[in-house]
Amino acid sequence: MRIFLFLILFLPLFSCKSQSSSNAEKCDDYLNERSGNAKDSFLIFLSASKFKTATEYLIREKKIPLDADNKLLFANDSNLSRESSYFLYRLNDFSGNKYGSELMDELLKAYQATQESRKRDCLDKLVEAEFDYLAFYSKKDSLSRVDNINKIEKIISEFPASLRLKYIYAKMNLDFGNVKAAKKEFDMLLKEGYYEKPIMDMLFFYYLNHEVAKDTLDYYIKLFSEKFPFECNIGKVFYEVDSSEYYLQNCKKCLESRLEGDSVVGKVGLLKLNLIKRNFSEVENLYTAFRENNPKLNPDNRKIWERGEYFDSFLQSLFLQKKYKQMYVFAIRDLGYNTKVNIESNSDFKELIRKYYNEYFGDDSFEKFYNKEFSFVKKDFAA
Repeated sequence: MRIFLFLILFLPLFSCKSQSSSNAEKCDDYLNERSGNAKDSFLIFLSASKFKTATEYLIREKKIPLDADNKLLFANDSNLSRESSYFLYRLNDFSGNKYGSELMDELLKAYQATQESRKRDCLDKLVEAEFDYLAFYSKKDSLSRVDNINKIEKIISEFPASLRLKYIYAKMNLDFGNVKAAKKEFDMLLKEGYYEKPIMDMLFFYYLNHEVAKDTLDYYIKLFSEKFPFECNIGKVFYEVDSSEYYLQNCKKCLESRLEGDSVVGKVGLLKLNLIKRNFSEVENLYTAFRENNPKLNPDNRKIWERGEYFDSFLQSLFLQKKYKQMYVFAIRDLGYNTKVNIESNSDFKELIRKYYNEYFGDDSFEKFYNKEFSFVKKDFAA
């Protein structure tokens, strides 16, 4: 219903776009986020992945509200201008504090606010593109998603200097599977110094589930360390898991980050570290805290990934403690939706045990081991 109302109320506005080249030139600096005056500097801060600086700017200029503890309020504020409402949407999009329909709500506020912006026409261009960007993720069929990608491509042809448009275009292509097109744009944006942290984070996540040459990963991990030496390096957490103090310190950087996505990765890194060290009680504590703080299914890809990592690590912990019956009960009763551990039958459960057995023991005695330790598993279960 929300999207339907948006179409009724605001698409007529999009259809009245100026076609003059002078209007395009007027918006160029605003859209490319590399130049502009102080009023646009929030966009420039974010383009350089400076979330903290951008937030401080908005607070200083009284463009976003604070609560009694001087913490950001990501709530509706009817006094915000249309431009400030768009800034707030971008802040939430960048930080990972909101997903899906919540981001759509923020974007709609950019049109519902009463105070007019000095650059309304240019802001309209941005919001039109942002709407197609968010709508892409709400659609399931390929033709509709391709249509959203093509719309962004058309707007880019009108504003070829816009880095923001190229960024969302590349992100949509990556999530659609057009990896070559996405990586071409991302590499160009990295050279421009635009949205470097989000881009590398996205690539680290993408390569978790896709084969990639080690030197490609090493390049991005090293580049991230050079660009952001004091920040959470997600690539190191994902691909360089060990029991070292250095790994622990990097996890702590992630946990201390003001970005929700970083803290999610930091907790998973800490979970894996305790599993390596065989700190089983701490693995259980971390898993319990995760379940208590995540009662609802969140469709965001990062949260789904997080859920799979917790389920997998908890099951491995039970396996190493030889709590085999508890493993089975957990697999058929408590295992929620995720993309890493899926048990729909007893044969699936057996294959999971085979995977853990090969990882930790690696000999050819699995069948003998399974028949002895898992004799309680019947053959008639189907989840």
